[in-house]
Amino acid sequence: MEVSEGNTIHWHGIHQRGSQHMDGVSMVTQCPITSHSTFQYRFEAQTAGTQFWHAHSGLQRADGLFGNLVVRQPPSRDPHSHLYDYDISEHVIMVNDWLHELTITKFTAHHHRDGDNTPKSMLINGKGVFQWYKTGNHSTYTPRAVFKVKQGKRYRFRMASNGILNCPIQVSIDGHNLTMLATDGSPFKPVQVERFNIFAGERFDFVVTANRTVSNYWFKVKGLADCSVEKAFQTAILRYEGASEQDPEGTPTYETASREGKILNPWNKKESENDIPVSWLENLEQDDPTSQETPDFQFHLAMDFNKIDNFHFHHPDYYPIYAIQKDRHLYMPQINDISMMFPPSPPLTQAQDIPQELLCNHTTTTNCTKRHCECIYVLEVSLNSVVELILIDLGVTFDANHPIHLHGHSFRVMDIQKVNKSITVEQVKEMDRRGNITRKLQNAVRKDTVTVPDGGFSVVRFYANNPGYWFLHCHIEFHVEIGMGLLIKVGNDQQQPDVPYNFPKCGSWKYKNPPTGGAPTQANKPQMCQETTQPSAANIFDNAKCLYLLVFYIFICVNFI
Repeated sequence: MEVSEGNTIHWHGIHQRGSQHMDGVSMVTQCPITSHSTFQYRFEAQTAGTQFWHAHSGLQRADGLFGNLVVRQPPSRDPHSHLYDYDISEHVIMVNDWLHELTITKFTAHHHRDGDNTPKSMLINGKGVFQWYKTGNHSTYTPRAVFKVKQGKRYRFRMASNGILNCPIQVSIDGHNLTMLATDGSPFKPVQVERFNIFAGERFDFVVTANRTVSNYWFKVKGLADCSVEKAFQTAILRYEGASEQDPEGTPTYETASREGKILNPWNKKESENDIPVSWLENLEQDDPTSQETPDFQFHLAMDFNKIDNFHFHHPDYYPIYAIQKDRHLYMPQINDISMMFPPSPPLTQAQDIPQELLCNHTTTTNCTKRHCECIYVLEVSLNSVVELILIDLGVTFDANHPIHLHGHSFRVMDIQKVNKSITVEQVKEMDRRGNITRKLQNAVRKDTVTVPDGGFSVVRFYANNPGYWFLHCHIEFHVEIGMGLLIKVGNDQQQPDVPYNFPKCGSWKYKNPPTGGAPTQANKPQMCQETTQPSAANIFDNAKCLYLLVFYIFICVNFI
């Protein structure tokens, strides 16, 4: 790496069975890759389907350090291979909201001033109309992506969302329905829709049948939620072979950047015939132990934006959140009223170096609605157990959403419900006691990223057969960066994977005297200013250098004391 920041790369969707140290989460599975150094990732690409890769350190993912990753399999192993004629790399798509400035600038303005957190535009494979350029007599917009098809043929498209902020993306193609096939690498029974939403971290595969007149058609992505503030949207072109190389008819606007009709994966809407949640999808893979009636572990994870004095942003004595104007309030996105603190050393390799007093979970913290609780949030589960997570968005502060991503495993989506504008954990538990949460124990779709509706919940289960420390977090960059996540430790200490030979280490350091004690010996004394009894030109130079350093040191002390 040749940047001034440390970095790691996460292989989003790859479970890293047998290669847990390659998951690429800074300060969880490895140390950051330091500037001007290298780190070799080596793993077996076992998880077939549409995945992607991205930086997992700081805000670098938002500034372009990401890309597509497709793990292909023979057609004989693909249950959908008969539904399309072509599955080509030119139809692998990455979509994301675009901030048009360095993310750290926007992050700082939003968290320390009154700056906004709204994207200005969208990108499709890094392209899109945004700025009008004029050079001499020639003027043009920045270019759009173009996807070419041949009339009468069927094409499989693979799409991943590297969404940055709270910006669900709605996808549609003028004049063409979409046959949805797979999500997060997992095939399901095909569903035909006019449009679908894709949240940060999700992937969807769909088939487009080129059965229209030879021409050009708008391929549209429209940003929802915070993207609606600046009316962020983008277009590409679906171009039939033989069509002229020009834009389709009409000028798209934010208001016309989507179609009406049936939608898969709705944003903060109750399920209906035209609003199909992913929990309705029928998985085509074999069921696993998550189909058992009762899970071995169950956790209620409640999320919201909490009005609390986080000393990083609101000092309780000098700058308390309750004492300033509302548009300067910074609400904390938390899980169970806890902000996740990253460890001083990666627990997968250096668990013994982490002070135990830094560890916590929702059963060990107290009074977190009155004070800011920040710690290394860890849930521990047994190896080969079935774990159920009831993800709840309380929906009190904002009408938002949180796409939740799990590393190291896929989960089955048992149920998704948008209940009301807001909800409580106790209300969800009461619904469960009354039988109003229906878990889909057979053929539940398999994913690793799922949205949690505001004022509702998503129930997911996973089979914890992959030992390690796995990050569960909101995939909105500004939320995870300030603590919206936790670690799931699968297996006990003896069941953790062996650390690779000569694996990098990092952590806290404190000066200590040499083991022998006493004053430093002549051999380990600092050699810059050596004592001498024989004057010489070299000694005079050395003494002058020492005098200069002493004067410089005094100058520094006087100016900073």
